[in-house]
Amino acid sequence: MKKLLSLVALMGLLSFVGCGGGDGDTAGGGNTSGSQDLAGTWSGTMSDSQGPNTITWTASQTGSRISGNVVFVGQAGSGTGTMSGDINGTTLSFSINVPVGSAPYPYNRSDMTMSGTATVSGSTMVGTYSGYTTLVGPIQNGQISLQLNGASANAPSGSNPIIGQWRDQERAGRTYTFSADGTLTQSDPDLGITTGTWSTSGGIVTEIWSDGRKASWQYSVSGNELTYYDNGIPWKPFLRI
Repeated sequence: MKKLLSLVALMGLLSFVGCGGGDGDTAGGGNTSGSQDLAGTWSGTMSDSQGPNTITWTASQTGSRISGNVVFVGQAGSGTGTMSGDINGTTLSFSINVPVGSAPYPYNRSDMTMSGTATVSGSTMVGTYSGYTTLVGPIQNGQISLQLNGASANAPSGSNPIIGQWRDQERAGRTYTFSADGTLTQSDPDLGITTGTWSTSGGIVTEIWSDGRKASWQYSVSGNELTYYDNGIPWKPFLRI
């Protein structure tokens, strides 16, 4: 089952991502200031006056200063933005910028700015935001909820949240296992066992199978769900076993 995301809401989604927060016990990073460490990949949900959406935010940190890229996916395609902010105790103050040309057509004709605050609690954060886009006007009543990828209680140890075994909801009996050593195993009741290797970079996973097949696809992990995107459209998530 595919879900189409509202593109305008998708824009607001950028602001949501910028709000991302985290916990120094679960996220890595270069924070030596005593502030919470938010470095890592975050995903979750947001809703504002333009509608609901989901996003992925990759954050790096130096001291209390946070910066990173946002990748958003919607009905018209995908786009990118940048986020910067500061963490003070459990409060993250942030701003988001989406330059002209960084969103799908026709929204590539508009730039966007967002700002807000979020409260960090362990590996989750919640907050509010508002903003403005020159194409559709104000973005109001923004509410965000974000989780550090891989923070689920069922997630195995390892730096990449995709590591583990996943059940394909579209194909009964099919599972995928992404091992920490970079090996990939597919188990299918009709095709048997297929092996290969995997790697990730910038929210893209690349598979190279033993029979020579190669594939790359965008993904996000939220809790016990691994979502695969086909040309920017999310499929029914795989479930962690």
